Amino acid sequence: MKYIFLIVFNAVFLFSDAAWAGKRKVLLIGIDGVRADALQAAWVPTIQWLYKNGFGTFESWHQDITISGPSWSSILCGVYHDKHGVTDNGFHGKRYDRYPMIPLIAKAYDPQLTFGMYMEWGKLFRNSAGQGWDQMIRGSLAATEETARKSAQWITGTDLDFYFVYFGAADYVGHVSGFSRWNPFYRWSLEDIDMGVNEVIRGMRSREQYESEDWLVLLTTDHGGKLLGHGG
Repeated sequence: MKYIFLIVFNAVFLFSDAAWAGKRKVLLIGIDGVRADALQAAWVPTIQWLYKNGFGTFESWHQDITISGPSWSSILCGVYHDKHGVTDNGFHGKRYDRYPMIPLIAKAYDPQLTFGMYMEWGKLFRNSAGQGWDQMIRGSLAATEETARKSAQWITGTDLDFYFVYFGAADYVGHVSGFSRWNPFYRWSLEDIDMGVNEVIRGMRSREQYESEDWLVLLTTDHGGKLLGHGG
């Protein structure tokens, strides 16, 4: 399927940054391997609510290599593989020294900014080391409930400027049983992740300082899928 999704949601004032002096925070939620048509066919009230109350699209086109390593590198570095150098899941040839991830880019402008990730996928976790992340938590692959619970607690109990939370179950289930809106196992994995996203959002809202903060929530996948593989 050529369509993937991207959602942007401002948790305090939608569409306006005026008249708000709260401390700005960013929450990036990444869901690996999501077909937009399957997401729309599943029962995902939290993601739909974010979509309807923010802005985004279920019809974005993947413009580069539809593999997780290159895709997450593009999301986190802001450039395609011709610059960041990652063309497969082995991260061979990466040029993060020349095109670093967002923590190092941001800290070049403001060294006081702090960044953290909760990462299920071990390869991305290991290859993100040395990229300016102040906190890195290694989760368990496809452990949606664990990721939701622990990352929500982490967000509630820490004070960083940027949080990245990764859910990998949809990609895992897609490879095992098929990336398809007609595959109930794939849809159920998306529905479980939606509940996980809900818990993460509630963790954000449970912060003691939440009412004096200005949160930007970003929700995206890295690629879609077809049959048991990527792309399409």
